[in-house]
Amino acid sequence: MKLYWDSCVLLAYLKGEAERLSKIEPILDDAHDGKIEIVTSTISITEVAYVKDAALPASDAELDKKIEEFWHSVPVRLVEFFDLIAQDAAQLVRNANRRSFRLRPMDAIHLATAQRMGVDEFNTYEAPAKRKKWAGLTGLLVQEPDPRQPQLPMIPDANGPAQPPAQPLISPQP
Repeated sequence: MKLYWDSCVLLAYLKGEAERLSKIEPILDDAHDGKIEIVTSTISITEVAYVKDAALPASDAELDKKIEEFWHSVPVRLVEFFDLIAQDAAQLVRNANRRSFRLRPMDAIHLATAQRMGVDEFNTYEAPAKRKKWAGLTGLLVQEPDPRQPQLPMIPDANGPAQPPAQPLISPQP
């Protein structure tokens, strides 16, 4: 599975937002174990360059060091921003305008990068209404990060071939 992380997911991790870390950390563990791949645009480096939060180091030098260490420690593949992604992003902005909503250029770059990379999900903490618009615009599954438990294999029934469980093991995301 390949996930795209919007910069707000990375910021939540850097800030140590407790309510979000419980979902982010298991995904990072799966990425460290090679079970999933996480990608983001190189523009995320700029978007997380300055994190204002009381829990982070007070001095600029300490904060710079923490952010630099972050990029070397997380299993997130950086995707270069290049002309084809720029053209795709510009088209997304125009298409959003035709649908009567504003798509910010940085968001368009993230979405276009995710499309180019063929991700299975685009993870963000943007508002649900915005996520729905982005999904409609791009055809991507756009949702908050959600660590999933692996599906159990089907067990053959004594009366015939393997059957899926009567009820889903995992509730689908709304």
